[in-house]
Amino acid sequence: MEIIWLTIYSIFFIGLGVLVFKRSFDPLNFFVAGKNNGIWATTSSLLATIIGSSAILGTVSMSLKYGWAAAWFLMSASIGLISLTLVVKKVNRLGKFTLPELLNDFYGPKVKFIASLTIPIAWTSVIAAQIIGSAVILNIFIGLSYFWAVVLSTLVFALYTFLGGQLSVIRTDKYHFVLILVGLCIICGFALKKLNLPLWQLAPHSFPFSEKFSIFNLLTLILTYSTAFLVGPDIYARIFCAKNEKVAQVSVWLSALILIPIAWGLCFIGVYANHYYPDIDSRSFAGLSQMLKNLLPVWSWGLIIIFFLSAFMSSANSTLLTSATILTDLFKNIHKTSSIILTRGLITLLAIFSLGIALLTNSIIDSLLLGLSFFTGAFVCPVLAGLAGWKINEWFVMLAVIVGGCLSVSGKIVMMNGANVLGNVLIVIGFLFNAVILVIGRNQSSLDLPNS
Repeated sequence: MEIIWLTIYSIFFIGLGVLVFKRSFDPLNFFVAGKNNGIWATTSSLLATIIGSSAILGTVSMSLKYGWAAAWFLMSASIGLISLTLVVKKVNRLGKFTLPELLNDFYGPKVKFIASLTIPIAWTSVIAAQIIGSAVILNIFIGLSYFWAVVLSTLVFALYTFLGGQLSVIRTDKYHFVLILVGLCIICGFALKKLNLPLWQLAPHSFPFSEKFSIFNLLTLILTYSTAFLVGPDIYARIFCAKNEKVAQVSVWLSALILIPIAWGLCFIGVYANHYYPDIDSRSFAGLSQMLKNLLPVWSWGLIIIFFLSAFMSSANSTLLTSATILTDLFKNIHKTSSIILTRGLITLLAIFSLGIALLTNSIIDSLLLGLSFFTGAFVCPVLAGLAGWKINEWFVMLAVIVGGCLSVSGKIVMMNGANVLGNVLIVIGFLFNAVILVIGRNQSSLDLPNS
């Protein structure tokens, strides 16, 4: 039965790509879905993009360690979106097709070049994380070998992204988000049905803070994760697709509000698993999948597969298209029809490269957070300074990007090796150095320094 669900799912979403293929030869359609999308299309695409492997496994795995405080993981994303509402109208008004185009307008071609090279590299880890999650689900629930599960997952989302570009992404995200909500409700519903104690007793005294999760941990989470939603290539790609500034702002507000109950729902799954299935490693998708097989009736397994695939593939397609579009802009005028051919070629190459990463590693969280750490440490402050209208010498911006990004990713690597305090300090220092360099560069912007 699960094979039938998977077949229907694959044919349906590839079919959506085929349906919009003829319209995808216009750059406006391929890169920003015609820039005429309303509140529902923009909101559902934002949420489907956000709720990927990091949101699900990140919240569930954190809840095993921190209890209900793990809800801060996605609520910090909500904080980032709420902060974004302050500048989203300007982003929609100034935005073209990519975030590096904004940076070019703010600071010049050298900063755009650095962003266009580093963002796709960082984002391949995000794409690989979605592929890994999809493959593990297919392996656990269907018994498909990990290799073929990776290949099948990549083929489906890469093919409909290749066919329709942003038209495919926006259209499929509408269905993905609904399927994500249905799956989450099914899991929480069966968990609540089997619950034999009050919710707060699952992980008492663990919200908002506890001995294991302090306000300093929350600050670091906001710096490294929340800011990815305030300044993020995939988030901005959704905003560029909104038909006007008002739609963009309302969609971001709605997304921020809807994320809050989703955060608590995912957190509940984690604390439930920790209480009732302590012997299962729910910090991995394999462990989480095994727990769900024990919890849920067989008839629902097909729906749960679709739930996870919708979450992972909606994030993967957005990230894949964003990375390919950014790289295309390095070599061609992205506003010309000929650029679409190159973008489709890059979609294929990036999909194959991400597939290779997924075959070489099964660590979703480590893979994903390293990419996010570099991006946030490097680009959050420069983008916000640009939106604020600061005039900063290009060389200082490039220095800020390199120093901030390297310190931030170094801090994350240190944390992965057990030195949490030192890692957090390095991340905070990275953001501070980034900001200080930009302030100095603003004061020196009128000097006769090398510039483009």
